[in-house]
Amino acid sequence: MPSLRPSPRFSVAAILVALLASGLAAAQERWLHVRIVDASDDATDVKINLPLETVRALLPAFQEAVREAYREVRSDLAEQGVDLEAIRQALQNVPDGEFVTIQSAGENVRIAKEKGFLVVRVNEADKERVDLKVPTRVFEVLVAAGDDESVDLAAALDALAETTGQDLVQVTDGESRIRIWIDEKETAD
Repeated sequence: MPSLRPSPRFSVAAILVALLASGLAAAQERWLHVRIVDASDDATDVKINLPLETVRALLPAFQEAVREAYREVRSDLAEQGVDLEAIRQALQNVPDGEFVTIQSAGENVRIAKEKGFLVVRVNEADKERVDLKVPTRVFEVLVAAGDDESVDLAAALDALAETTGQDLVQVTDGESRIRIWIDEKETAD
C-alpha cells in the first residue's frame, strides 16, 4: 500500500507555491494610506494604513454619517445653484482641460479634468495649499445616486480602488501636511 505521507520534495514545492500565491494576492491588495505630519511645537504624526477590504467591511458602520454628510453637501451646493447632475454629465463628455482659474492677491484656484480626475488646487498667500484629486468615476458613482439613501459606498470604493498609486488629497499649511492615497503597499514612508 502506498504511503499517504507527502515526500519532502512535494512538501517544499507545496510551500513554495503557497508562498508565491500569497505573495501575488498580497501584491494585488490595495491599501488606503493617510499621513498627517505636524511640525508645530506639539508635533503629532499620524499614520493610517488600511487594506481596502477592511475599509469595505467598515462601511456599514459609517453609512449613516456618510449619508448625513452627503445630504449636507448636496443641500449646500443646491442652495448655491450648483447642479451636480449637470456637472456629472458634462464630465463624462468633456475632454481633459482647465475649467476654472481664479487668481487674486489672496489665493489662486484651479479646477480641471486631467487623466480621469477632477482636480482642484488652491494656493493661498499664507502658503496653505490644497490639492484634491477625485477620480471622475467616483464622482459619477456618488452623484448618479441622486439622493443620500441611494449612495452606494461600495461602488464608490471600487471606483476609488482603481486609482492605485495616485495621491487623492494633499493639504499643506505652514506647519502641517496631510496626504491621502491608495497603493499596493501595506506600509508607506
